[in-house]
Amino acid sequence: MKFLYTIAFLLVTFQGCAQKNAFERFHITPAQELTEENIQSLKIINEKMDVVGVATAVYLNKVEPKVYKKYEYFYIYLYNKNKNEQATFSLNGVPAFIAENLSANNEFTHLTSFKSKWNNYYFVKFQKQDGILHLKVTLGENSSTFLFKKDQ
Repeated sequence: MKFLYTIAFLLVTFQGCAQKNAFERFHITPAQELTEENIQSLKIINEKMDVVGVATAVYLNKVEPKVYKKYEYFYIYLYNKNKNEQATFSLNGVPAFIAENLSANNEFTHLTSFKSKWNNYYFVKFQKQDGILHLKVTLGENSSTFLFKKDQ
């Protein structure tokens, strides 16, 4: 009988947690919540396994699908140890046709609440593609690839 009361107590206790998610503890907008679900960060490493940069990408098509639907859109912020190396972007092997350099305070800053003077910020646009999206960020001879899954 004692075992039955213990199980009943645990069921009632944990039932209250079942309707909540992690986002309810923070004061964020619906767009910021979608951003958290569609953001990825990667280290860019060289052949010696040294970190040469850190890139973070937000897939804007899923964050604001009414605005970003005609092409594939990404907001990328990038820390590059070697400021002389130019960043390039490709999606499934196809180069970006727009890679606009942004200031630290830009129209997407509110989505991530992140801005620093040592990062570079980009609005990147690609032709529409199907299936898994392999976003590649390249710094000189070093690169990393993000994987984003599109809704079918």
